[in-house]
Amino acid sequence: MGHAAGYGMDRSSARRKLKRRDPNRVKLGKRNRRSGRNFERNVFARLTSLGLPVYKVPMSGGLKATGLIPQLKDRMAGDLQITIADKTYLIECKHTSAKHKVVELAESVGACHIKGFCFMFTESDFINYLMGYPYNCTEVEDERHKWLHKYFDQDNSQLVVIGRNYKQNIYCVHESAMEVFSHILDKNGKFINKRS
Repeated sequence: MGHAAGYGMDRSSARRKLKRRDPNRVKLGKRNRRSGRNFERNVFARLTSLGLPVYKVPMSGGLKATGLIPQLKDRMAGDLQITIADKTYLIECKHTSAKHKVVELAESVGACHIKGFCFMFTESDFINYLMGYPYNCTEVEDERHKWLHKYFDQDNSQLVVIGRNYKQNIYCVHESAMEVFSHILDKNGKFINKRS
């Protein structure tokens, strides 16, 4: 039996492996990637419409996943990046169909605090927070939020934006970045670049 070039397996095994690729799964993967890219574009458009200095990371996830250019790992981190006081912060955008109780809680009350971890805001409360206005916050224990920890840990992001179909976006700010993003918009909604 001959080996397929570079595969280390015989040709019949290689053919069987290719046949196993389900075209419906391939379509689903493409649809999910397209949905994720569209969501990133929408978040980018919304944040720039607020006057925030946000820019897209080219091929976000693509080059990093392949590891082709390790020197650019930090520059290619996150889906979007924002520069405040000459420091760059990472934004991760996640469009999901999964239901999570804490996301539904944030949607119903406007803002909640997962103790020792992050704050979650609806869009209107997030804008109030950026302007330095007070907001009412419901306290939640950090239990059963491993999925959200993974979102933050993926690129060590400071801000995660969660989108769901037919629902408003939820903006999650890591506790370590709460001071950074607070008061970066003036009362007229104009960006204030804090200086360190």
